[in-house]
Amino acid sequence: METALRVFAPHKWWIVFLAAALPTCVAEDGRLSSDTVGSAPPGRIVSLLPAATEILDAPGAGDRLVGASTVARRISGLLDAGDPLRPSLEVIGRISPELIVASPQTELGPLRRAGPEGAAILSLEILTLDDLRDAIRVLGSLLELGARARSLLATLEDDLRRARQAGPSAGSPRVAWVVWHDLPILAGRGTFIDEVLSAARGTNVVLPNEGRWPVLSFEVLHARAPDIVVWPDGAGVAPLEMAPEPWRALRAMQAVVTVPAPAYRVPGPSIGAAAAELAHRLARARSTG
Repeated sequence: METALRVFAPHKWWIVFLAAALPTCVAEDGRLSSDTVGSAPPGRIVSLLPAATEILDAPGAGDRLVGASTVARRISGLLDAGDPLRPSLEVIGRISPELIVASPQTELGPLRRAGPEGAAILSLEILTLDDLRDAIRVLGSLLELGARARSLLATLEDDLRRARQAGPSAGSPRVAWVVWHDLPILAGRGTFIDEVLSAARGTNVVLPNEGRWPVLSFEVLHARAPDIVVWPDGAGVAPLEMAPEPWRALRAMQAVVTVPAPAYRVPGPSIGAAAAELAHRLARARSTG
């Protein structure tokens, strides 16, 4: 019988996702820096940051969003502004935005030259849930949508509260969150994924000193003996049924939890609801494992 061979390569969003962990030069508070923004709230916005796109797509601000990066959630009527780190300057020039929301990893010089004179650039680093909260407040203030920002924040906190209530009740399971299947790469401490796991009452098997996206040997992973493996579906990771043998040998794969990768792709406002859903799945896996 012939065996079909498939090659799995990281999606563009995954590369950007990991690039966000690289050292950057931002403002002294470590999170935000921006050009001078005019007194009137901007009416035409291009977002090169997927998490910011989700914030701006929330009811009350979406009509100002006219372009977004390719890896952002698909929104009808938006022009494709290209890769978040290497945006399409031609498209941005054609859109003539009043505000460009970018990542600190995006080279700002070409953006300034591509945008119309007077266009502002807001550089946001959204790596954690606190970064997300700050970004919601900053964008709410900038767009004069304070009430909408407060509503988004309240919903986020309610969802995280639901996650804590729905998580496993019989102890905190030790969880390995798969980012890439061959090496393997796991989601480590100091990431929003780690915060989501914590909110869902799971404990990350990655140690605090191992970084945000560590490559662990299978020997180390087996020694850590996770109770549950979280296996994203549709993230460039191999389908669960094609997991390499070292993964299948893990006892925790008997209680594997598959999650829809797009729901956990970026730390946007919907991540609280994703945490609540993860909590339910961890609780079920804990009770049946």
